[in-house]
Amino acid sequence: MSQNSKTIKYLCPVRLGSVSDLDMATEAKAFDRAQASAERVLVNMFADTCYELLPDWERVYGMTPDPEASTGVRVASLIAKIRAKGGLSRPYFINLADSVGYEIEIEEPAGFMAGWSCAGEELLDEDFVFVWYVNVLNDDIPAYYFYSGSNGAGDRLCDFGQDDLETVFDELKPAETLVFFTYPNFEE
Repeated sequence: MSQNSKTIKYLCPVRLGSVSDLDMATEAKAFDRAQASAERVLVNMFADTCYELLPDWERVYGMTPDPEASTGVRVASLIAKIRAKGGLSRPYFINLADSVGYEIEIEEPAGFMAGWSCAGEELLDEDFVFVWYVNVLNDDIPAYYFYSGSNGAGDRLCDFGQDDLETVFDELKPAETLVFFTYPNFEE
């Protein structure tokens, strides 16, 4: 007899015979299932510990994860999206990258402008107004390790996080812009 069956039996006002032991055991199993379900909800109600409800979190935040991305990368992208308050300035994106574990600098190429540019400077196509470069400065790219209970079948044992930065930036950048990323010591 499980602990919950004994507890249920003690709550009954009259001592019941062995006929009700099966009923008590059935009720106790139902309570055990309800408790386990409540514990799963408690774990999944926070974005940094969610696993079962991760697709729902991503749906609510309007995210479309890369099918190849591991759970760790997806959770990191979700947390970055949750922390994002909004903005279009360089400091906003630099702070956003910092919250995901990257040190970056942003370059915006400027076309040749009379009065500002000098002879010999590069002429750019007018579409380059909508292009910017994110240069990742830190050599240590964040790594996401497999943890039982937080990752699922098919996830890599270790995944490196450059995709999480690009995913977050692609989702939050102005729609008409194009972002190029450069990483130190990494070949594309």
